[in-house]
Amino acid sequence: RKMRHPQTPLPFLGEVPKDAAVRRRDRRYDPHEEEALATTESVPAATREDESSEKTSVDSSDDDDSSLGETVSSSSSASSSSGEGVPSEEEENESQFRVKSLSEQWEDFKAKQRDRRRHPTLEYFERQLRKEQELYEEEEEARRLALERRKEDDDAKRRQRREARQFQSRVAADDAARQKRTLQRRQRQHAKTAHLMRLYSDWDREEGDEEDDEKPPGGGGGGAAPDNLDDEKTKSSSKDDDDDEVPRFDEEVDPTRPSEATLKAEEDLSQEVLRLMRQAGVTPGVNAPAPDEPEEPRETDEAVVLRLRRGAPPSSSTEEEGTLLGPKGERKKRKKKRASALAIDLGRFRNVERLKGEHLGPTGAVDLAADLASGACPHLTALDLGWNRIEYRGLRALAAAFRKSSPPLLQTLDLRANHLGADAVALLVDALGTLTKLRTLDLRHNLLRDRGACLLASTILAGDFKAIEVLILQHNDIGAQGIFAIFKALTAKALPTLCPAIAHVSLRFNKPGRSSDLFRTIGDRCPTHLSL
Repeated sequence: RKMRHPQTPLPFLGEVPKDAAVRRRDRRYDPHEEEALATTESVPAATREDESSEKTSVDSSDDDDSSLGETVSSSSSASSSSGEGVPSEEEENESQFRVKSLSEQWEDFKAKQRDRRRHPTLEYFERQLRKEQELYEEEEEARRLALERRKEDDDAKRRQRREARQFQSRVAADDAARQKRTLQRRQRQHAKTAHLMRLYSDWDREEGDEEDDEKPPGGGGGGAAPDNLDDEKTKSSSKDDDDDEVPRFDEEVDPTRPSEATLKAEEDLSQEVLRLMRQAGVTPGVNAPAPDEPEEPRETDEAVVLRLRRGAPPSSSTEEEGTLLGPKGERKKRKKKRASALAIDLGRFRNVERLKGEHLGPTGAVDLAADLASGACPHLTALDLGWNRIEYRGLRALAAAFRKSSPPLLQTLDLRANHLGADAVALLVDALGTLTKLRTLDLRHNLLRDRGACLLASTILAGDFKAIEVLILQHNDIGAQGIFAIFKALTAKALPTLCPAIAHVSLRFNKPGRSSDLFRTIGDRCPTHLSL
């Protein structure tokens, strides 16, 4: 009770009177004493002092002489009865400046303490209520401001829609008026043209009538047949003359029409401008002229673009040609090696460092692998085969060439968008052990899926990617299983030893699905060089 309700120490007021409860507890309770105490507390202090002094005097007089005591008591009672109704000035002054008794002072002090002291629980709940009231007022204010902002936004949108409708109506009215004016102008032009055509036809008819009137009459004699022939000839000749005399608008010379040389110069200028616009990407290449033939690479070039030669053979690597008799007379097929489908002979390009394929396909990839296996391009550092659709057969030939004679300085291998699956990646990871300086491997836009990602994770843990810095696996339909396998491989404790140079692994634009367990497992443990 002292800890929950601390009380201020009371000032020293002397002996505090005991109340009825304390006296009952002490087994000294007396109802007459309680009544006497109550009357004593109700009477003022000065009166109690007078009464006590009188009582003491009366007791002493009784002991000495009873008669004398009676007279004294009667006199005192008479005097008290005579002065009972009219208080003296001294008594009035004392009542104004009277000092309160101990019990009154104690009751006043307890009342002050009750007014000042409050229960801690009540104060706590009052504070909570005040906080809740403040929060409620803040929420009401925020709600009011939000409603005002929403109303302002609605008014602005309504105003914008009204302005847009007005603008559309104005534009429609302008278009309708313009269309009406155009229609009226065309009708006037059509009426004018029809009037001119009628005039021309009337003029032609009048000229024909005048010519018929001016014809000489036919001679008599010679029979009817010659006259008819002459009439037909004259009619035909008159028609030809009429046709020649009719003015033709297409044959009239327009003095404002430019000459042929000017038209040709303007056409050449227009074609040049269109060519520049197509090169800049401003206009599409519609009816564009055929592109120029690419220049033949030189043997001293460091960057070469590989293309297929025109009329390349089919995609089969060998062709059957006739049959031969074996040593024991059996027939066996003779295989003839076909010519390379590449436009150049890589064996003669000894200084090539960057090699880029262009629409090679599986056939071109097979021929490229054959040249690399024979030791061509010993200084090759970057091989870009992106968007060449080499597929499984082309990658199989490249993997075999890498295992046989890999380029010793190859650092970048780009195999994006080549229709490669998990089987092709399995062949590739078997051959990656020979590419000891490979730093960048790009396999985006293929179909590795979960199985291919797990194969790459196993390759990382096997230590075949010691020089790899960048591994790009975007757009490969890799699910949660493959992503988690790559994550576990990149968070292995032995990674600094197995793959110390790794700097960036991209698994973006794949299909992890809505598996919350995957992201909950990865959480904050995702390494900085892994992007999802």
